[in-house]
Amino acid sequence: MRVHTRRVRTWRHLLAPLAGGLLLTACGDPPVVDQATTRPPLAVPNVVVTQTGDTDVAVPPGGVSFRLDAARLLVVDVRLRSTAPTPRMMVVRASVYDSAGRLIGDASGAAISVPPGGETTVELSGPTPAATIAAVTVEVHTVAAPSSVASPSP
Repeated sequence: MRVHTRRVRTWRHLLAPLAGGLLLTACGDPPVVDQATTRPPLAVPNVVVTQTGDTDVAVPPGGVSFRLDAARLLVVDVRLRSTAPTPRMMVVRASVYDSAGRLIGDASGAAISVPPGGETTVELSGPTPAATIAAVTVEVHTVAAPSSVASPSP
């Protein structure tokens, strides 16, 4: 019987400090999460926009804007105006640069069947940029839009 008592005492001696430490930890102040973390701005006020690619599309002044979505991914909204004589499909890529001219990110997207003289906004997406956006190069390529006439099924 004495052996059993000694085992229980040994376990009590080992577990008591552990239980006390857990109680003290549980009763302490809750962790503080700093909600006011400062992040650099996503873009400078007047981002320099350069357009490359096909000439039958224009990015009007003020036609590019930047934001982060809920997942903190980059979203670039590009307004495009078609000057092509027929409907066009537009494939768009935006490369973003910091104030030193270093590539810090990119985004891509497409628009289908933009009518002649029509204007559309294409939403591009990509990873979060590595720094503040100071310049963007918008590359636009166009191809004839698919015809709206459905082919007969076999």
